[in-house]
Amino acid sequence: MAAAATLGRGEPGVPQLAGGAAPFPAGLAGSRAARANWPSAGSRSRRRGGGSAHASPKYPPKRPSSCCRLASLDGHRSPVQSVRFSPDGQTLATSSYIDRTTRLWSVRTHRQLASFSSVVSWMDFSPDGRIFVTGGREYSSVQLWNALTHRHLGTLDGPTGMVSSVAFSPDGRTLATAGWDGKLRLWDVQHRRLTATLAGHTGVAQSVAFTPDGKTLASSGRDATARLWDVRTHRHLATLSGHTGTVWSAVASPDGKNLATTGDDRTVRLWDLQTHQQLAILTGHTGVLRSALFAPDGNTLTTSSDDGTVRLWDTDAFNDLATLTNKACTIAGRSLTEREWRRYVPDGVAHHRICP
Repeated sequence: MAAAATLGRGEPGVPQLAGGAAPFPAGLAGSRAARANWPSAGSRSRRRGGGSAHASPKYPPKRPSSCCRLASLDGHRSPVQSVRFSPDGQTLATSSYIDRTTRLWSVRTHRQLASFSSVVSWMDFSPDGRIFVTGGREYSSVQLWNALTHRHLGTLDGPTGMVSSVAFSPDGRTLATAGWDGKLRLWDVQHRRLTATLAGHTGVAQSVAFTPDGKTLASSGRDATARLWDVRTHRHLATLSGHTGTVWSAVASPDGKNLATTGDDRTVRLWDLQTHQQLAILTGHTGVLRSALFAPDGNTLTTSSDDGTVRLWDTDAFNDLATLTNKACTIAGRSLTEREWRRYVPDGVAHHRICP
């Protein structure tokens, strides 16, 4: 995909990787353990509100032949803070905690299907699309709904307090919640029963996410950490430290190998979920990063920020050694010396001149 032009410390096309900060090959900077899923020469940046996209000359962005608004879904009386598609893509959920409603819409007909009255700051569909959960601004506020009939199924009662976010396990049987008390809670969805409480964050727990296999739970918090937990044993596996402020989101890649975190420090950080090592630091946003999302194939990471931009990052640029050597010249601008090669390139790649 197109490589970006706004990464690095004010320099176009210069991402910063974990483990080092050499002034020349910043695009390759990092520990020698850093291997797959490094960024390419940058990211595409799209400014919300109609701004243009920027990309390097070598990889010009593909522009659609025409652009038009497909539909306007009218109903909310105040600004909408969150939107989410159902797993089958047939339903769109929108919420506004200002007008205190969450609404479901038909993607095909653009017709409103249902409206729920509650102070909602987050929502989610179960993996099979049958259950819809809402909540966030009230105590004991996790509400379960039948996504097809729109019937209220119940409330997750217990010491939930304020809830920052929720996540369904891949099989839909477990719901994880992140609480303002710093604790994570696991719930049996069918029986609406609390099964475990995970304590570790020293500040508000901000987000939760399961790995694709459902074995690991990732959480992030206002204590500047992300944490990993064993879902079966409820054991704390690791604390991922590096961010210098609130970590607003943590999301696993579709193959379950990497975790992306975003934070107050305006960085995106990539982590190896097996070794718990930091792989890369992606810079370029000029405001707090609120969220990240991997594309289904895992090759693209999308991030949103208070700077008014949404950025697309090519996480597949260094997914194999051939890609590494082919694109190192584009990133560095010249061939690396043997010393630089040993410092910045992963083990197992013999040094050779790769630039013309």
